[in-house]
Amino acid sequence: MKVLVFAGAGTSVELGVPAMTGMAEEFLAHTKQWDIEPDLVQKLISSTLDIEHLIESLDLICTARSPLELIGEASAHLDRADKIRAEVEWFVQHAAERVNANDAKLMWGAVLRTVSSNDITLVTTNYDRAIELAANAETIPVDDGFAPFAQGETALWVGFNQNGTKPRLLKLHGSTDWYAAGENRIPTKLRHPMPLFGRAALRLTAGDELGSALVLPSREKILNHSPYPRLSQTFLNEADSCDLAVFVGSSLRDRHIREAADTITKRAPVYLVNPSGDTYGLEKVKAIKQYASSFLISTLPNALISSDPVAALESTASTANDNIGALIAVKKALDSNALAYIRCSELEHLDEIGLTLDPYLLKQLLADPDTSVARYTLGLISRSPARSTLVEYAAATSHANEDAFKEDLQLLLEMIG
Repeated sequence: MKVLVFAGAGTSVELGVPAMTGMAEEFLAHTKQWDIEPDLVQKLISSTLDIEHLIESLDLICTARSPLELIGEASAHLDRADKIRAEVEWFVQHAAERVNANDAKLMWGAVLRTVSSNDITLVTTNYDRAIELAANAETIPVDDGFAPFAQGETALWVGFNQNGTKPRLLKLHGSTDWYAAGENRIPTKLRHPMPLFGRAALRLTAGDELGSALVLPSREKILNHSPYPRLSQTFLNEADSCDLAVFVGSSLRDRHIREAADTITKRAPVYLVNPSGDTYGLEKVKAIKQYASSFLISTLPNALISSDPVAALESTASTANDNIGALIAVKKALDSNALAYIRCSELEHLDEIGLTLDPYLLKQLLADPDTSVARYTLGLISRSPARSTLVEYAAATSHANEDAFKEDLQLLLEMIG
């Protein structure tokens, strides 16, 4: 099955990257702490508390410098705006790099593990590297359009392999490890990225200067530079050919993303995933009322390994009951250093809200040295598409000779027939 997964800001929020409102509040506190024109920042953000609104306002002010200087206007306020503009660009990049690699693996690992049986394209407007971190941890290579790193620090854009077997990763607005090299703005990826400040640039040994390649709000002109036209076209091609599309953690504010979602509905199933269950006015789409982590850790991967992914998602769309997301619960359940009763409580919580885990994680928990953790894991098996294989696996674990585990396993067998 050809599957398109679009990841919006909601997927990053659960990984510690603040939403636009949260980022605006943090940035305002940051400017006060370091005395970076906090009064002007407060005026520009006003009551919207939206970092995008702030960047758009700053760009409008800063682009007025040349015509204002022509008529002899003072530039003191423009200098203040330039100072804030440099700081906010650094701040956005810095915030996007907060993602913890272990959390990223939990969030995206299960979906990536389904690539052997599905043709998956991952699309995102997020700048963070959560998907790349997860893919690296799972040793699953993804095709992001850049050549693999060889011995050096940089990798150059080569385009997507049209006949490749790797999952494609389309980062429509760039990534924190992408840069533009030299006057020709050659797309370049760094192995060890760092946030840039304002007009600052990096220079590697005997190499071109590397400037920012991120498409921040109101910087749409950057979309005319490579690799963005190719990314946009590849996204549209994938939208035209996918068998199933899911949009996770996105309000579809971006007109191009919204139009793509609407176009797909005319020939393939489309699901919008968010805690409110909102379809944002789009017809012919189904809402799944879940947090991004619950959907990516449990619902989507289990649907993709089932015999009928669309039917599985359809069932979830009508029964989803998610109140906090699965990431924290799964982290605690897998934490071998936590007390057993806490881990079991989290597994019980997952069962109560109707979630299970993919076979890889369930096997990990079934083989846990703590028998009580393994027993509580049995309660999640009945919802798994791989229940038969998991029952066989459970019967072969070291816990199978323990009376309490054996009794619970027999109850499970009777339940699933």
